[in-house]
Amino acid sequence: MALRRVPAGASSRQAGARATRQVGHHPVHSTQEDPIGLAGGFNLYGYAGGDPINFTDPFGLCPVGLRDAQGRCPGGLAVGEWRAVKAEIANMSTEAARRTAGLLHGGKIHGADLSEDLAAVVPPESPGEIFVNRTSEFGSVFELPVLGTVLVHEGRHVEQLKGKTAGDEARKFIRANKNKLEDDADDYERKNYKWP
Repeated sequence: MALRRVPAGASSRQAGARATRQVGHHPVHSTQEDPIGLAGGFNLYGYAGGDPINFTDPFGLCPVGLRDAQGRCPGGLAVGEWRAVKAEIANMSTEAARRTAGLLHGGKIHGADLSEDLAAVVPPESPGEIFVNRTSEFGSVFELPVLGTVLVHEGRHVEQLKGKTAGDEARKFIRANKNKLEDDADDYERKNYKWP
């Protein structure tokens, strides 16, 4: 039986018997599915470490159960960095959102101190991971409006390098196909990210 929506401030009498089941509902401790739906992965309760009864994530933060002893999220991300990535997922196509969410929850998106002119990189030594620059010439890319496009672009590189062995094989593949890989990632980025 479905609950009907009731205007805020309506009394139980106005709401009717069906809606009175919501009395005493505490929004932080609900078993609500992930607000971004399947874009966050197939586990609709993954936003709370797969356990929405014991863990909550009302603001899209990294669930406490996923944090390490230093309070870092998977991939060594700070909670604010995690939140910034999660927020950008809503602006991505379903395919790009699933890839990004999978990388995020799998600890495959990292913050790093890279060259000033780089936004992010998928290094040949770790072809399945994205390293986002915390020290670009404009500041941390996690705090810049380009974060979403960077994640979609670099996520495409992760896909392009799938199956390549870390190190020499990935490095040779990148060298031999650099322009083609960049053009493809640029095109993919344009088609799979919508600016808010």
